[in-house]
Amino acid sequence: MTLCILRSVSAVACAFLALSATSQTLASPPPATYNQILVDTQRISNEYQLMTAMGARPVVLDLVGFGKGSDAFFQRGHRKDEIGFVCMNPTFKGGAMTGTIVRTEVSPDTGRFYFLKDCAPMRKK
Repeated sequence: MTLCILRSVSAVACAFLALSATSQTLASPPPATYNQILVDTQRISNEYQLMTAMGARPVVLDLVGFGKGSDAFFQRGHRKDEIGFVCMNPTFKGGAMTGTIVRTEVSPDTGRFYFLKDCAPMRKK
């Protein structure tokens, strides 16, 4: 906006610049699907780079509980991939959902866990 004041740029151009800057800062990445998470998990071996790529990333998943008292879930049909998800919302029970990755860590069996916040069932259309 300083440019608009100092150089007498047209009001229309200033408005466009202001809106462009606002939309760029408000834009968030589209939600990642399980397949995208799987590819990135297999592709990135460095913990720091993986957290940088995955942290604060919105996701759309269809989760099923591991059972036996575990609070972890797996993507429906992909139990053997060794990728688990833990929802920080204790009332979440599984199913088609949206959430946001907040952290990741290696599981004891060489798999990977993603911890999710804002786990919520997807609304039926």
